[in-house]
Amino acid sequence: SSGINAEWPLGPGGQQVFYTVFSLILSSVGTSVNTISLTFFLKQRTQSLGDRILILLNSLDLMVCVLTFVDVVCRSWLEDKVFDSKIFFAILDSLYYFVCSESTAFATCLLSVTRAISLSFPFYSLNKTAVLYTTILYFVYLFGKETTFVAIKILNPESEIADNTHYIISLCSLTLFITISLISNSITGYKLLFASEATIETGANTKRAGVTVFILSSLFIFFNFLYIIAGVIFSISNETIKEQHPNDHKTFMIEFVLQFSIPLNSACNPIIYFIRKATMRAYVKRIFRSSVECCVRVTPDNVREDCEEPAAPRNDTTSHF
Repeated sequence: SSGINAEWPLGPGGQQVFYTVFSLILSSVGTSVNTISLTFFLKQRTQSLGDRILILLNSLDLMVCVLTFVDVVCRSWLEDKVFDSKIFFAILDSLYYFVCSESTAFATCLLSVTRAISLSFPFYSLNKTAVLYTTILYFVYLFGKETTFVAIKILNPESEIADNTHYIISLCSLTLFITISLISNSITGYKLLFASEATIETGANTKRAGVTVFILSSLFIFFNFLYIIAGVIFSISNETIKEQHPNDHKTFMIEFVLQFSIPLNSACNPIIYFIRKATMRAYVKRIFRSSVECCVRVTPDNVREDCEEPAAPRNDTTSHF
């Protein structure tokens, strides 16, 4: 039978294998596309505030994709086998929440807010120093919070209060970022639909950048909202899920969403960049063509003899963030 409480057909061991294989594929694809998009942004000579926030988000997405595979492997195959495992997994939890759950949320929220401000007040120049200080202060707070959590777990590895408090704070932070992004996205959507080009500086380019950020923020809201819902369900019915129905489809779906919703978001972001930016598509095509020609030892005049990766264009005149 295939009801909601039907047994997971592969059993607990099969679920571990499935998670490991899926995380390997997701991490490989996510790491590859994020690396390509990050090199593109870094090679641009002219970088706007939006570009720099995208570099931050892109870097965090790259770390998420790498950390996801490490997290799954450690929890599936190394749990209870590592020396001082509770301390080890406290540090792993801290890294995972630090990078995945909150840092990417902050970067996406910051991107959404700055774009909404740019569209709403086209003649107002955002203070880059203020944005930088805000970012630094947030990461100082985040580092302090996670360091405190790890210190408590080292002193008292069995502390469930520390685990629950850490998890609740992370969910609350994520909820706050989703709410802010939803408000900013609503403003951006309204401006894109109803504002005339005359009221938006640089016209089509700014609108195109607004649409790109709107899509990125919408993906963030979707995937992270799923994560929060799954987290709340898991927290409320933790005992029932783990003890009474450890292998049914409902449990599997909740755990799958908790494990992979945010990494899926991180893997999807570079695909949006690729779809929306013509210069990035040209950059990827040049990399692919250069790699193929190097592999077959073809070196025409327009291909570098040393097979180096081509540089991204200095200026993006078709669209910008």
